[in-house]
Amino acid sequence: MGPMPRLRSNVAEADMLQRLITLGHIGWAVYDGDGHLVWRLAEAHTGAMILDANSNPIDGGQFSKRHALPVDTFISEVKLQEGCVPHLYLDTSGKVTVGYGHMLTGADAAVELHRAGFTFVARTNICLSNELESPKAAVVRIDQIRLDFHTISHMKAGQIASAYGKAALVQLSGRSMERLLVQDVRDVAVKGVKSRFNQLHTYPEEAQLVLLDFMYNLGATKFNSLRWPKFHHALSVRDWKGMSEECDRIDGAGNKLTKRNQRTRALLLSAHKKEPYFIYPKRFKHLTG
Repeated sequence: MGPMPRLRSNVAEADMLQRLITLGHIGWAVYDGDGHLVWRLAEAHTGAMILDANSNPIDGGQFSKRHALPVDTFISEVKLQEGCVPHLYLDTSGKVTVGYGHMLTGADAAVELHRAGFTFVARTNICLSNELESPKAAVVRIDQIRLDFHTISHMKAGQIASAYGKAALVQLSGRSMERLLVQDVRDVAVKGVKSRFNQLHTYPEEAQLVLLDFMYNLGATKFNSLRWPKFHHALSVRDWKGMSEECDRIDGAGNKLTKRNQRTRALLLSAHKKEPYFIYPKRFKHLTG
């Protein structure tokens, strides 16, 4: 075999070095696309240390890298994927929903939303062509909110939003919808992924966006390893390309979320380009292509 590869400045490879230390995989190694040993992690009296192919120590401290969650970017993604409906409507599963995909479990939930400062206003004389703007209308009575929930919940699911708008008496103000989106992202998506994935801060930003979207879209009860075993396995070995092949979602009516799936796949393939490695038993493997 020819001369062993020297330490390179490739960011993806450098990140892998740090993760060997972070994950504590003593005895694991990094191989290049030809199967040649690049680095391995050994045990020293001071803890884990990185050795090159000739067993020379390498300082891995310079490779430390953390990725802050791209929350603002994700909020922009949600606005594109979910769309916004200011009045109550039924999603494809028949659940009463409002704003950027905020599900309401009952009339009481709608009322509590209003009392918490997410203000419903009357739709009378509202310019429906610009529903995102806060309408200059009187604040509604509680019984009007309850009536809207009762009316919308008994309509046929899966219709276009305007069909429910014709029957609605109230809607959320534009400012309330924006605040509610930020709260939902924080309480559902961010808290969900932080509690589920302890290596989240080491994932590429594109992978973080995908996990945030899955958690926001499906919720913690549906987004788990039992329902998504291949997806989670690929994640556990940092196989972003493999994840891209297991990311198709459907709506409540069984229809593929084509645009959302395409966006998810594109993000994961972008992560793969940044980090073309995944974990094999007892070693990291560098994948080509």
